[in-house]
Amino acid sequence: EVRERLWFETLALVFRVLRGEAEGARADGERLAGIAAGFDDLQYRVGPYLPRLFELVVAGQLTDAIRLADEGLKLGDFAVELAPIGARAAIWGGDAAAASRMLDGYKIARPGRRTDAVRGTMEAGIAMLEGRPSDARRLYADALGRWQDLGLPTWLALCQLDIIETGALEPAERRRAADEARGFFERVGARPFIEQLDAALAREPAATGSAGARTAVVESAVESVPST
Repeated sequence: EVRERLWFETLALVFRVLRGEAEGARADGERLAGIAAGFDDLQYRVGPYLPRLFELVVAGQLTDAIRLADEGLKLGDFAVELAPIGARAAIWGGDAAAASRMLDGYKIARPGRRTDAVRGTMEAGIAMLEGRPSDARRLYADALGRWQDLGLPTWLALCQLDIIETGALEPAERRRAADEARGFFERVGARPFIEQLDAALAREPAATGSAGARTAVVESAVESVPST
């Protein structure tokens, strides 16, 4: 049936995007969006947002990804899983306000261990952007433990990639996180995330990480303001 084809083809397209097989992905995504538009049921209209969001994230078009996540979240409960993707784009892009907005949008998610792990991962990234590295370290350590306990290696590897992107944790811990994430991404053929990991690691000699550099700039600016 059309509903089943929509679900399976959407997931297949997500896999293609995450493996870097972008050829024809945009056209296929638009075709699926056209099919979904014919349904009144919102759960079917949400689906095509997923491959497009991931496509924008892996292409580094983070502002566009945030905008699309904001748009999708207006569809209500069925769109709640767009929030973690939008938050990841915001955290990688250093937009704490947008990341906090995604976290707020995720509050309607069904309670459970996975939901707690998703929320903790978002909170850790936000803490790093806000210049609270000790809070970020505690939250990331907790999130990593939760993903390991849940046996969800994709979410675990993405959390580890967040750590590299934000410059959280100590250098040895970041290196271990990077090695583990790389091993998983190589196994599943997620080439865009391997490239993202390499780019984030290449920035480390100049700073502790992308978010770490932003935090240092903010702290320097605050210290330079004369006291009253």
